Amino acid sequence: MPASTRTRDSSTSPIRRILREPLLQFLALGGLLFVTAHGFAEHRDNVARQIVVDPALTQRLANQYESQTGTLPSTERLNALVDEHVREEVLYREALKLGLDQNDEIVRRRLTQKLDFLQRDLSVVAEPDDTQLQAYYRDHIADFTEPATVSFTHVYFSPDQGGSDAAHKRAQAALVRVAGKDGDHARKLGDAFPLQDDYVALNHEDAVQLFGQTPIVDGVFAAAQQEWSGPFQSGYGWHLVRVSRRTEATPLAFDRVRDRARTAWLQQTRNEANARNFDTLKANYQVVRTSTEPKS
Repeated sequence: MPASTRTRDSSTSPIRRILREPLLQFLALGGLLFVTAHGFAEHRDNVARQIVVDPALTQRLANQYESQTGTLPSTERLNALVDEHVREEVLYREALKLGLDQNDEIVRRRLTQKLDFLQRDLSVVAEPDDTQLQAYYRDHIADFTEPATVSFTHVYFSPDQGGSDAAHKRAQAALVRVAGKDGDHARKLGDAFPLQDDYVALNHEDAVQLFGQTPIVDGVFAAAQQEWSGPFQSGYGWHLVRVSRRTEATPLAFDRVRDRARTAWLQQTRNEANARNFDTLKANYQVVRTSTEPKS
């Protein structure tokens, strides 16, 4: 072998051995990954610091201004809108960096409401035919029924005079004396009522709003007509009641409520679709319950 070849091999052999060292290769690879990651991080940071004001943004701001005021913004006003948008975007991004969106109940609620709104009605609901509507109508007939009503006169006995027991006893004594008397004569046996003495075509819901969920509500719907009945208690005190007229609950004909049935059917179908969409989202999460008792 020539001397020059032996000299070249002997001089480069140590370098090759060093380059083949696993530790050196590991350090070189680590350095390369660090430089690459740093470069990507710096690129992301630069992108995050860019606030792009393009024609699409200015058009959106102009459209929002027009929808609120009815006129397009002037050039000066549009520039001011852009400046305000930039200011808001800077503050928003800095707030995110500081984590101000974390553990904030108002922000949390606003975001969940917005996502809930965006998720709603994603499914296209086909228009129902009469067969579907009639089936819905039959299954929900209570929603398409004219409620029972009652018309009555009452005599009131206030607990302000001796308490509730005393008012009840006065009402019981008066019941014997009001037989055959009309409302005007009967009311002379009781006390002044703060509202009306006579009611016409009151349904159950109306009666509850007037007297609360108290015995008089069921009493007026069960009492015999054209006779004095009671005493029935309300939130006001005690009452004797004379029912003059009562109508029974009456289902409305399908043709009269078709539009109502369609609206209700569409709403129920959308609600069911929205529930399925949420279940799909929820399936991506694992709910771990560690405790069901709140700390005192």
